Amino acid sequence: MRGQETFRIRTLVASRICARQRLVASIESLKSRGFASVSKILQENGNSLASIIDKHEKTVLTNKALSKQVQKADVPRIQFDKKNKQVKSEKYAKSQRPANINTKPVLWPDAKKSKTKTRPTWELPSSLRGESKDPVAVAEEEAYDFDAPPNFEEFPFQGISLTQYHLTAIDVPSEAHIVPPSLAHGIDRVLFNPGVHLIQDPRSRVYNFPPAVKDIMPVNEFDFDALPKYHISSSDPVLPQVAKDNGLNYFVSTSSLTSTLSQFHFLLSRNRPLNAKNLTRNYEGQLEYSKAASMASSIFLKYMPKSGRYAIDIDKSGDTDIILMYLGRSMELQLVKSPEEYEKYRIKNSHLLSPDEKKEREAYHYSKCGDFLLRSQQDCMDPRLPGTGTFDLKTRAVAAVRYDIKHMNQVGKTGYQLKTLYGQYESFESEYADLIRTSFLKYSMQARIGRMDGILLAYHNMARIFGFQYVPLEEMDLCIHGENHKFIAQQEFETSIAILNNFVNQLTKKHPQQVCFKYV
Repeated sequence: MRGQETFRIRTLVASRICARQRLVASIESLKSRGFASVSKILQENGNSLASIIDKHEKTVLTNKALSKQVQKADVPRIQFDKKNKQVKSEKYAKSQRPANINTKPVLWPDAKKSKTKTRPTWELPSSLRGESKDPVAVAEEEAYDFDAPPNFEEFPFQGISLTQYHLTAIDVPSEAHIVPPSLAHGIDRVLFNPGVHLIQDPRSRVYNFPPAVKDIMPVNEFDFDALPKYHISSSDPVLPQVAKDNGLNYFVSTSSLTSTLSQFHFLLSRNRPLNAKNLTRNYEGQLEYSKAASMASSIFLKYMPKSGRYAIDIDKSGDTDIILMYLGRSMELQLVKSPEEYEKYRIKNSHLLSPDEKKEREAYHYSKCGDFLLRSQQDCMDPRLPGTGTFDLKTRAVAAVRYDIKHMNQVGKTGYQLKTLYGQYESFESEYADLIRTSFLKYSMQARIGRMDGILLAYHNMARIFGFQYVPLEEMDLCIHGENHKFIAQQEFETSIAILNNFVNQLTKKHPQQVCFKYV
């Protein structure tokens, strides 16, 4: 940004038709576009306009309008000797030089030590130095600088130590026998091969995976009553006792916490833009968080009298049940079950399931962070992956389904397909770019809380699956934070938990044992 602005000023000064009025108008234009003040650039370049004129430029500033303005401001004219490429400043008598001119020569910024050329320094008029500023210019200079690091002294959590907010795993003996399932159909090779893996090669029509994986069971044919019931934090029978045994005051599930932590991300990062380096030039400079990803959310802080602890639930009063919520649960089961086992969950075959299979509790990971007990669902596992070996399963519907969900709830199918790897339409890249805008922030927090290695994506259009892609946590951090070594992301997560922990502590201290309190 600074180099572009310097080049802009250099071009204006070197032009033969550049009068002072044009220069002032250009400076105001740069200010209105959000650039820094010109005086700041001149100070960084030795407070000299001559220091930003390139040595190879031979243009003479002979415009009469500019000369008159310079003379009125008691600033000597600068002329060049075209033959020797030197400044002809010695022709002026000392008596004619203004007293405020510094006659001590300065080196050209790009001059070599062996061939040193000098130029006398001089100052701009006060109107161009920014001494007389209008209120609009002052407000622009005081605006947010997104490139500057955050000033933590402005925040109320100054002095909070982050050492107590490291994620620590908690063992729950009653659930030690529950192990996350493994991938079926040979999909596990996607975990160790970056990029998109197509179900079927569009050119040769050869299947890379069993053909049975491609077809998706319709929602109206799947028996969802055969699946274990999902419990929110306040209705979970295990969480209150685990929190009490470990001396933790609050317990929450991952899905209830990520929406709140997303708002802390925007605060701490000062609305840092997304990183699109993983994409082609089709999406350069176009990635911004969607409104759904950046909108405010609300949570409930509920006091549980039996355990004396507080449960945190997300507010779903404005949500509506959509077909994708049910389809996601059935597709996740499809990826970890054999075709024969998966067919048992069809309504006409659900009587073949044993009662134990229907009531089996899903695998969860428990961890503590500050005064919080965090519960994270473990979808799948492969011991060859780093860390705990667990990862999350995410079924990703195509854009035609997500952005016309009302129509999909009624019809249940679309002809939109993913045909190419790259491009802005009907491509895996377009879906990946939209994933960065809408869900990567939430997915990365879920993976970090659950100490998972990444997420496995299954791209589909509700009728068939097009391909798979494994995205490790480092890749999501690169898209969100601009770095992939987890340092910034981890510090931001711990700081966000510290802020929230400090807030709910003050809230419960002021309003103890409140049955329900809503925080927006």
